[in-house]
Amino acid sequence: MWRGLLALGVLESIGIAAVTIVCRRQDRWGTIATAGLGFGVGLVVLTLSSFLASLCGLRPVWWFGTVEMLVLLSVAVALRRDRLRAWRLAWPHAPWRAEPGWVRISEVALGLFIVTLCLVVSTVSLLEPLAEWDVIAIWALKAKVLLHEAIADSAYFSDVSKAFSHLDYPLLWPLAMTWVWAWTGHAELEVVKLLGPALLCALLATFYGILRRHHERRLALLFTALLAGVPMLLSQTSRLMSDPALAYFSTGAVGCCYVWLRSPDTGDDLRLAALFATGMLFTKNEGVGLLTLLVVAAAGVLLLRGDVRRSVSVIVWLGVVPLLLTAFWFVFRMDIPKVVEDYGGRIDPSYAWQNVSRLPQVFWAAFRYWGDFTDWLGLWPLTIAVVALGIKQCLRYPVNMLLAWVGLSLMMYGYVFVVTPWDPTDLMEVAANRLLVHVAPLAVLLVAEVTASMLDAGSDSSSCREAGRSRTLSRLVR
Repeated sequence: MWRGLLALGVLESIGIAAVTIVCRRQDRWGTIATAGLGFGVGLVVLTLSSFLASLCGLRPVWWFGTVEMLVLLSVAVALRRDRLRAWRLAWPHAPWRAEPGWVRISEVALGLFIVTLCLVVSTVSLLEPLAEWDVIAIWALKAKVLLHEAIADSAYFSDVSKAFSHLDYPLLWPLAMTWVWAWTGHAELEVVKLLGPALLCALLATFYGILRRHHERRLALLFTALLAGVPMLLSQTSRLMSDPALAYFSTGAVGCCYVWLRSPDTGDDLRLAALFATGMLFTKNEGVGLLTLLVVAAAGVLLLRGDVRRSVSVIVWLGVVPLLLTAFWFVFRMDIPKVVEDYGGRIDPSYAWQNVSRLPQVFWAAFRYWGDFTDWLGLWPLTIAVVALGIKQCLRYPVNMLLAWVGLSLMMYGYVFVVTPWDPTDLMEVAANRLLVHVAPLAVLLVAEVTASMLDAGSDSSSCREAGRSRTLSRLVR
């Protein structure tokens, strides 16, 4: 187990070094957020380089990533020494003593709640056996193949008898397992379960950091606790499913893009969004659709404001760069036989027209999953209520980008259930809640931003009323 922890430590160090090199103003993120971002960037850098090495005929070994870590750390120390100090001391927000007592107590309580949930999920994840079909028959199987033979020498990806393992699924999650096994020397399912708690902590740290960029600590902790309390997210993470991994990369990509839209004076956030967007493409096939919607939403709101230059930046960094970084995977994927359902080929509107009678069925069934209290604790009704109450705030820039992405993502998944070759009711039973995991963190971010805007508007109104009363009293006194 300790070797597995060392593997995760090397992965995190790779990410921290890469974030340090990429960001000019790392002090804006803070230590907690940098640690959360580092895990995702480390996964992207390590798995993409491992994939390229495997294409060249090299089997995974523990020292490959270690050398990569040493090289990146050396570059960071040589070229970004000042940034290393900034990240080490990156606590740019108000100190604890500056807050009233009740605020400190509430923040401590929320922090303890989040930490306790992480500890509980970690314990459950490490103690329970892996039993999910997707984990064992898809991700772990691919990981074992990649551990024992290089892609260049493997017949697995052309073996149609292994079609049950979805030969054309992206390889980030299997390669992450392979990296842990390369350190331990054995393909044991028990040790890779460390990835689940690490992913959960990284997701919550990143989400907290995104909120802290523009909001007070208690609001960031409150909505991070709300996200941490979603049962579906916790259960899927502890079971080592890949859906929380895609949710994590979607949160990083959309969240960093949103932060950049609010603070466009530096390109750091857009570059980080590009790295997380790369992770979206290399984690699951759904990442292609979710990333396309991010480019459409972000470039669209900028074009509505007449900002053509920054919309071009979005297209380049979030569209072109991730595709270039994953180009080797998509070229390799073209030769993999497709013997299962191909949803990419069913985008044609003619499929929707043929199945238009399914629309009412899918629409009404969706409310059953949105309202499942056991899985979501009222997250989706809360989201709908907050959006309805704060519709003015939702339509303002840049919150409208979040609203557009969340709405379009839900519509995309609804479209999938309409055009699927399977019975939509049966498919929704096994897939609907897992697909909602991809969108859930951004739905919470949308709720947080709308709530903060409404509170600020109420505060401004109160201030205006107080100022008006003061002016009236001054006139009376005079």
